[in-house]
Amino acid sequence: MTVTREDIESLYKDIMRLKREYEQYFSRILDREPIDLRKAVERAILRYTSTPINNTALKFRLNTVVATFNSYRQYWNRMLRAMEEGRLRRSPETGAFVSAEKPSPQKESRPPSDPLKKVYEEYIALKKQHHGSAKDISFEKFKKTLEEQKKKLQKSHGLKDVEPRTIVKDGKVRIAFVTKKPS
Repeated sequence: MTVTREDIESLYKDIMRLKREYEQYFSRILDREPIDLRKAVERAILRYTSTPINNTALKFRLNTVVATFNSYRQYWNRMLRAMEEGRLRRSPETGAFVSAEKPSPQKESRPPSDPLKKVYEEYIALKKQHHGSAKDISFEKFKKTLEEQKKKLQKSHGLKDVEPRTIVKDGKVRIAFVTKKPS
């Protein structure tokens, strides 16, 4: 069997038709995934790539068409996996698939906060969880105390970059300093 330019162009047209059908499937126009056409295209690719081609231009065109198909196939598999895992849902307005995770407008518009704020919130939450209540410690006082402890620790042990972590040890909520990992 010899591979002709018409065979390769016919394969390319089938890949483009398959692409349209997947787009229609993802847009909810088609109810079923175009599995039959996909298998036919994969069989044709296997048949053409296993046939030796002496013409360099034809070989290049076939390789380009196969690479195009492989690229689309990876995208389709990624979309199908996201649908199965529930990371994509159908939009009620359009019926098309959209991300199931809605971006939080608060997180986007909020300016970067103090990194110690997270440690403070964890500390208060763990205190309430383990002791039923937490003393009213202001964030400013908490921050000042931690910065003083950090300076003492850096001076006494010669450490450069340390950061506080909230831990529970022996049933007590504590703050421990650990060395920062290089980014």
